[in-house]
Amino acid sequence: QSSVPLPPRFRDTGWRHVHRRPRRQGAGAEIMLAVINQVLSLSAEPPLPVPPAWTPLPLGLLAPRGWALEQLLLQANSLSGYMPLSTFPGADTVNQSVWVGGTAAPKGGTDQWLPYWANGNVPLLMLLRAAGPAAVARLDPAAQLGPVVDRMMQYVLGHVNRSKSGPGAGWIGPFLNEPGDTNGHGLWDPLNMCRALLMYSEGEPSSRPAVAAAVVAHLTAEARLLESDPVYKWAATRWPTFVQVCLYVVDHVVPQFAGARAVLPLGAAGTTKLLMGASRLFRAKGMDWRGYYNGSSAVRFPTGPVAGWNTHDHGVNNAEGALAWPAMDRRLGAAQGEADAAMTLVLSRLDEYQGQPNALFCADEAERGAESGVSTPGSFKGTLFKLVALFTLHRRVYA
Repeated sequence: QSSVPLPPRFRDTGWRHVHRRPRRQGAGAEIMLAVINQVLSLSAEPPLPVPPAWTPLPLGLLAPRGWALEQLLLQANSLSGYMPLSTFPGADTVNQSVWVGGTAAPKGGTDQWLPYWANGNVPLLMLLRAAGPAAVARLDPAAQLGPVVDRMMQYVLGHVNRSKSGPGAGWIGPFLNEPGDTNGHGLWDPLNMCRALLMYSEGEPSSRPAVAAAVVAHLTAEARLLESDPVYKWAATRWPTFVQVCLYVVDHVVPQFAGARAVLPLGAAGTTKLLMGASRLFRAKGMDWRGYYNGSSAVRFPTGPVAGWNTHDHGVNNAEGALAWPAMDRRLGAAQGEADAAMTLVLSRLDEYQGQPNALFCADEAERGAESGVSTPGSFKGTLFKLVALFTLHRRVYA
């Protein structure tokens, strides 16, 4: 642990969860049982996820070298790594976020910006640490990326809502717009922080129990909200992200902490049942991506100019949702052939109407390397290849 203190904007300023609606009363265990029963009644699909087509290697077994290492260092020592210290307009949504005790007002009613930054810069730092001391020594000391990331993760873990009842029990980060969110940010915004924490725990094993407990508690809280909460707009289009996080927990966290009730209060089997059911419930209440792309739903893929901005035609929503939908559907029980056909359908439509010669799509935000190391939608091409194993995707991963 570095002893370098965080800048003043990152110090603990007594931040607490913001509750904008009255809490419901009721025993947490009873609510959880009700959720489990509801989600299990939705489908006769298998109780366990279909194994992924490819299993990722543990962090550190392979490490970046050569060109890849140079690109990571360039990113870490430039705008991405300096974001926590920057004063340029808009940087306050990251470095003064309420997620880390700041006072910046939510931009657009959402506090998703620091989780977005963390979702890219946490794995960036973990990859550099996996590359060894020589790579870490090349980080610009003025950016303080390592100490900042470590303190951020500790701050978030130290401010989990630890109450035992109420809709915010177990929530990670600011509890905004819930319950009853009609814009979709309440259920969506924390998911990138869950991803960031899980990737942090891969690189920092001592954090794994705390991270696992926090992520499981948060997913349990979202499952509880899904019992009655509407799923609109941002959350509706990005339901595959929730499924992705849940399945990571089922694949990796549940086996590691099967006997630890402090991490898995419902036990291994109960946690798996809850997360599989909640994933299917979120999918059922979310965007019908199949109907959108095959033209069978009221909301359809546009083949011409769009009259006005909306969330279902939004490029990154299609990346987070549509490009991830076939893989998540497969892991929830869809047949391999069905998932392959879905992926082919999505890519054929995007190629025809949005494809570019550089292998990106029109809405790819290639400048947003601070989030994922490559463009946001582009990164999902690799994810889908791993999970769906449709070999025609191979050329896209490396394009």
